[in-house]
Amino acid sequence: MKATRATKPITVSLSPQLTKKTDQVMRRTGKTRSELFREALVRYFDGLEFERLARYGEGQAAKLQIRQRDVEQLIDEVRRPAAK
Repeated sequence: MKATRATKPITVSLSPQLTKKTDQVMRRTGKTRSELFREALVRYFDGLEFERLARYGEGQAAKLQIRQRDVEQLIDEVRRPAAK
């Protein structure tokens, strides 16, 4: 039976400036290019998800005619433990 890889190699082309910055970060952090690119992609995708959720929240707030500061206050109220 053929073993499957946990990762898949890909090829990425970078400008000389981006390559230089990448190499500097590699030396400073002790991480490999693969580690840096994986972390960068995870952060990028997390950012996209955050933006999607923020747009959804803004749309819902507009439908309910709730202002941003009201949303933050409601969230704080839910997060705050109930007074004894």
